[in-house]
Amino acid sequence: MSGAVDRDRRDAAEAQRQEQLAAERAREQAQERQQAQEREKVAEKFRTIAGKREAGAHGYGDHNSDWKATPEALRKAVDAYNGANQHTKDLYIEQIQREPQMARAVGQLLHERELVLQRDRGMSL
Repeated sequence: MSGAVDRDRRDAAEAQRQEQLAAERAREQAQERQQAQEREKVAEKFRTIAGKREAGAHGYGDHNSDWKATPEALRKAVDAYNGANQHTKDLYIEQIQREPQMARAVGQLLHERELVLQRDRGMSL
């Protein structure tokens, strides 16, 4: 009888361990999905700024306030992006979407830009 009780305890402990592992995997997958969505947003914001710059939209000329609010590193990246062929542009956007470090770097530059624009427009955070 004690062998059956021990086996039941081991089975219950194993089932609990499997549930914990499954829950941890689910949390990790949810976190990965969220991070992928954040990288996608960064890529889209970059693409939007690059498109406005390329189209000569109001505020994106060399001497306009929106462009001057853009950190130098981001301005260089946007201009390099706009000067590239479509294949290279696609690869750059994919790199932002795929590589967390790249997305963080571009995201930080975009954030700095937003802070300057808000400050220049008299908005508080």
